[in-house]
Amino acid sequence: MFISKITICNLFAYYGEITIGFKEQKDKNLYCIYGDNGFGKTSFIRCAKLLFLGAGTRESNIPPVIKRFFPKAATPAQFIKGTSNWLGILNKDAINEMKQDFFVSFEGSLDGKSFYLKRSFDSSGDIEHLLFKLDGETLHDDEAQDRINAILPPNLVEFFFFDGEELEALSDNLRTKLREKIDEILQIKPLDILVKQIGKYKDELKANEIANEELQLKLKNAKRSKESKEDEIKHLVEMLGNAEKFIEEKAVEIETTRKSIDKLEADFSKERAGLIDEKISLKRSCKASKKG
Repeated sequence: MFISKITICNLFAYYGEITIGFKEQKDKNLYCIYGDNGFGKTSFIRCAKLLFLGAGTRESNIPPVIKRFFPKAATPAQFIKGTSNWLGILNKDAINEMKQDFFVSFEGSLDGKSFYLKRSFDSSGDIEHLLFKLDGETLHDDEAQDRINAILPPNLVEFFFFDGEELEALSDNLRTKLREKIDEILQIKPLDILVKQIGKYKDELKANEIANEELQLKLKNAKRSKESKEDEIKHLVEMLGNAEKFIEEKAVEIETTRKSIDKLEADFSKERAGLIDEKISLKRSCKASKKG
């Protein structure tokens, strides 16, 4: 990410719209902002952090890095508007003049694509908006915050935008020794912490990989169990089909046997009736013979 322009409007010590441009230098990745006390260095760094992290109005919770500006702030609205011990983030002169614009924005390039990031605040202190444009794509509020968090994780923001308070304690000849002191700080503190943070992320990724492997194993076993049950069901369905076919065949045999029995009963009844008639006829013949 390269930031080519930063605009601050009515935030902290900045009254009105102030724009600062940066020229890209291929062999330089860091910029240092320095000056005497009261020139707005701290306000500038705080605006940068505020742009990426916000004041927490949507979540009703001030991000830890931002809350360090004023640890006693109980709510985002109190943090934004101020208290008796805290001026808030909105410029008081702008508030008194009923100005409507309170924002900080970055413009630049990200992976070869132009981007624009802007966070604005309502004078009531209850509302903030985030706008992120990247190469024609426009995102707002939660979607914009999710994308920004993916580009620069919240717990790394203060390592990329830090207020070198140690530098302020240097003597008046700070300018002549500034480069050595900055190199010393960057090589010892922020980068060391950054490496530790990256190591933490690496450990988390490994843990997630292990969890994913365990999940994949469970899914594989579940798939095998599902296939086994499907085979079992298929076998049972086949057995059921065979049983139904057997029942149908036996039903046909029973019907055929029943018809045979009915025919035999009919034939037997007919034959019995014939025999009875023949018996009667013989009795009559015998009686007739005796009379003769």
